Amino acid sequence: MSKLNKKLIVTTNIKGLSYGKFRSKTKGMVQAQEDNPGVVTGLDPIASVVKGKIQGIDDKVAERKAIEQKKKDLTGEINDGITEVTNIMNDNWGPQVQKAANGDVNFVKLFGFGVKGLDDGESEPEVTIENSIPSIINIKSSSHLQQELEAINNITKKVGLPKGAKELAIFIFIGTSEPSDISKMRYLGATKRGKISHNFALDDAGKTAFYIAVYTSKATGKPVATTSIIAKLVII
Repeated sequence: MSKLNKKLIVTTNIKGLSYGKFRSKTKGMVQAQEDNPGVVTGLDPIASVVKGKIQGIDDKVAERKAIEQKKKDLTGEINDGITEVTNIMNDNWGPQVQKAANGDVNFVKLFGFGVKGLDDGESEPEVTIENSIPSIINIKSSSHLQQELEAINNITKKVGLPKGAKELAIFIFIGTSEPSDISKMRYLGATKRGKISHNFALDDAGKTAFYIAVYTSKATGKPVATTSIIAKLVII
């Protein structure tokens, strides 16, 4: 066995390994100690102790795999159960309650069912560019001479476009007083995932950026629904 230069530093080379490689590497190191007992004097902890700890990790890994598989199995069983109960309500109980109700809406409501054509018997109304508007919920100075804006739908509270919308467009005006209408503003761009950012010129510092959010029609390309107020933030 070649001698080690005392100035050299021994490394384990196990940090950052995948568990499979970590397991193989450390088991090999333990085996080397078992094959050469006493060569490393005062080894602490001894090889058998470390071997047991590695086995303990193996046991936990196996236990985790079993839990993950059980979770998958339970998820499938839950989904099957939901489907089964849904079918019972739709195909069995629904027709039976309808027959027993004999046209009495209150009777239907008593048992938790809805009636087609009534508000409590239909799904939520579809969100469109006719019944909703964009809403600017946040403007912030993300860095020097840069602002970031975030907008959502006022009904869904989400960034997704309502039916009929081509894009959620942002218009901007830079000045000292609020513009009178959107014709005084310029198109900044369309949001991506509800967000858009803008870099200002150096001489814009100290002025105010005024924003308005607009849904443009997929059919005509024209603005059809706008924020009810103009949002603003001083440029810094």
